[in-house]
Amino acid sequence: MKKYLALILLTSLSLFGASFDCTKATTKVEKMICQDTELSQLDEKLSQIYSSFYLITKEIKTDQRAWMKKRNTCQDNTCVQTLYKQRVEELRTSLANQKESIKKAIQEARTLYEKSKNVYPSIKKLDAVGAQKIIQNSSEHIVDETYIHFLKEYAFYYIYTAEDLMHGKNLHLAIDILEKLKSITPDDAQIYLLQGRAYLRLFRFSLNTMLISSYSTEKIANDESFRTIPPAMKATYVKYTQIAKAQNLPMELTQEEQFIVQRQRMFFDYYSNFDGKRPWYNPNIDLLEHMPKEPYNQGFENVCHEYVTMLNQMPDDNLTECSRYVNVDDSEFEYVTYEDAPENLKSYFEEGWNNSASARVVKYKNDFLGSGFTKLWVPVDERHLDNQTSQYVCKYIFIDFSIVMQNKVSDCYKIENYKSKYPNKRMK
Repeated sequence: MKKYLALILLTSLSLFGASFDCTKATTKVEKMICQDTELSQLDEKLSQIYSSFYLITKEIKTDQRAWMKKRNTCQDNTCVQTLYKQRVEELRTSLANQKESIKKAIQEARTLYEKSKNVYPSIKKLDAVGAQKIIQNSSEHIVDETYIHFLKEYAFYYIYTAEDLMHGKNLHLAIDILEKLKSITPDDAQIYLLQGRAYLRLFRFSLNTMLISSYSTEKIANDESFRTIPPAMKATYVKYTQIAKAQNLPMELTQEEQFIVQRQRMFFDYYSNFDGKRPWYNPNIDLLEHMPKEPYNQGFENVCHEYVTMLNQMPDDNLTECSRYVNVDDSEFEYVTYEDAPENLKSYFEEGWNNSASARVVKYKNDFLGSGFTKLWVPVDERHLDNQTSQYVCKYIFIDFSIVMQNKVSDCYKIENYKSKYPNKRMK
């Protein structure tokens, strides 16, 4: 009989949906809540509102503890019900005030950014309302538009931070925020577009930091954290286009982003010195002692981007690392062989390669740039032949998205290999 009574009591305590486990109710008030439908519903409602706060401040915690202490002194259902109704209204008001504060911060941060195009004042504005702690909040009840908008804006600002020592960490933070948003609103195209751009910037930043860290191509190819970026980037952009098409949204892709979506293979430019921007640049840090201090502006401002764009317009199934030596009709780029190079530049071809080198120099309009298997360009004329390494104007890379990462030194610079790859392409 005692067993049956215990079972009946346990069943009665579990009958209504309070926010806590009624089978573990111990206090008088907890048992009252579990045995009363209206009290159980009030308890659940209060719990949901409390969990919907973007940020549980110290003040909210203190007030909640004081309220619970007062609630636990109640001797009947009426007392408990009255206190619950009062607290529900108090929390609703506090939550509404917090949302308004967040909305105001979002608007002010965006105004600051539009005015200066500097993300740091905007980040500071959002940090002032507890952005970092808000991001860490894992409550499943926070799914409203203001919260989603807040996280999107915060991720956006971190994507476009300066390319300094913290940029890689900032990009990873943005990617993590957007990953969290995807679980909340999986059909939001803008989230995928932002994340694709975060991956693209991380890809270039990783290459640049490896460049100044003297990473060899073997090290780059074997760096697991880097190797996974290209396929993740492509998958994210593809998902964006699928959602945008399904929702009849206008596509917001740049030409390069369209290439990423459409192509299985493509070239990326990831370093140039045309505009004075340098990876990891900080005037107080001597990491780039070997790089030029001033921008190289001798008429090659867009040459890197123009070149890879030209290559990425070739048929996908015909694009390989060797494609960079193809002389495309009506192009401003023309690879030249040793025989066709000007006399003063013949010394640029390494000794021993004179009879087999296909293209170590590219002619761009009326100027010459040194190229070769390293996929970089430096100006080559009588002014720069003795100082080539300090005058990089372009570095680029070939990616096959079907492979996790591909970055090997090719032998396409040998005439015989070039001709076997492209038997119908002309060589100057």
